[in-house]
Amino acid sequence: MEACISLYEKAIGFYQQGKIILCVDQKTQIQALERLHPDIPSTFGHIGKREYHYKKHGVLNLIAGLEVATGNVIGGCYESNSNIEFCDFLLRAYCQLRNSNEINLIVDNYGTHTHMNVCRLVAKLCGAEISEKELKTKKQRVRFLESAGKKIIFHFLPTHASWLNQIKIWFSILSKKVIRRGNFSGKIDLATKITNYMDLEWNQNAHPFQRTYKGKVCCA
Repeated sequence: MEACISLYEKAIGFYQQGKIILCVDQKTQIQALERLHPDIPSTFGHIGKREYHYKKHGVLNLIAGLEVATGNVIGGCYESNSNIEFCDFLLRAYCQLRNSNEINLIVDNYGTHTHMNVCRLVAKLCGAEISEKELKTKKQRVRFLESAGKKIIFHFLPTHASWLNQIKIWFSILSKKVIRRGNFSGKIDLATKITNYMDLEWNQNAHPFQRTYKGKVCCA
């Protein structure tokens, strides 16, 4: 936990050195709901009304990362949430950040983050040699992913501390702006509206989240 907070405090300095801190997580089971009737907008003296009956078009999973120093978000929508999709996101993020000197990923302990396929991809992107015989256990794979001296370095949050991941703040904003009151004709429409908000609205005016907590204990 302290290591994560320390990274947040160093984010600007790291960015000036060409080092990126990227908070990564999944927002799963986003429903593509289509209201059966259009909303009735509010007018003077009357509140807006919304049809509570809806049609379900399935769900999507969003994997995204927030750059701590700038607030810029990288992400993609997927049908599933396995190591395959996480590897695809990791490759997407690497392609956008490949000119940086170092990419530090803050992630939770979800199983897809430590899969052998993730280790293979990280090794390939970083030009590192690995022995798969020495990466049989999760502990060994975590040690490799956390190891310094390569371009991509993972930082795993402690169990029950995923709330420290700043991308969750952005997920909350996304829910309020796009998902919660959204009307989607299908999964393609849902993915399009999420991507448009991310690329055309948020990233055009991206800003970092400022930490205000000083770690002081309040006494009653």
